[in-house]
Amino acid sequence: MLDIFVFVLSFPLHSFEFSTFLSTFAFNLIRPTNKELVTMLLKDINIGSHSVLLLDRDGVINKLRHKDYVKVWEEFEFLPCVKETIAKWSNQLRYIFVVTNQRGVSKGKMTEEALVEVHRRMVEEIVDAGGFITKIYYCTALTDEDPNRKPNPGMFHQIQRDYPDVKQSECVMIGDSKSDEDFAKNCGIDFIYSTNEE
Repeated sequence: MLDIFVFVLSFPLHSFEFSTFLSTFAFNLIRPTNKELVTMLLKDINIGSHSVLLLDRDGVINKLRHKDYVKVWEEFEFLPCVKETIAKWSNQLRYIFVVTNQRGVSKGKMTEEALVEVHRRMVEEIVDAGGFITKIYYCTALTDEDPNRKPNPGMFHQIQRDYPDVKQSECVMIGDSKSDEDFAKNCGIDFIYSTNEE
């Protein structure tokens, strides 16, 4: 919330210097920062004319677990309004992909079978709410140098191979981290920050 102050100063109205000062002051007072311009709740995001959506998972679809991973379905918790928002977007999008790093598998924190089951049940609930997920791409690699681990663009290249009609100009990525932003930049697609905080 921005506080806007109204005040009166006894400067002559024809004063160019005062007019310039007042315009500059007002602009700097009420303008949002760059982060405020792009960070919003998922339910408030307008995806505009994009027809292809890429979503991060943890922190965007489901709640982050502090210093831990979602290892089984019982630990998965949808963030508020996510299912309803995806259902709304499903009416205007051709494709909705999830792209997520999940190196907890390679760390031995969970099995890949458990990860697949989490994703199966996540999609099932989204479908029950009226939405869809076209496909989920995940990378279990430990090393940041792996071409498929975000922010590297490997998962986007997989999407383009699987769906040759997907064009960069049609795509937008929604994520909650610098890694997601860099991923979008490396893919040459638009990016929007999402936050969980009201």
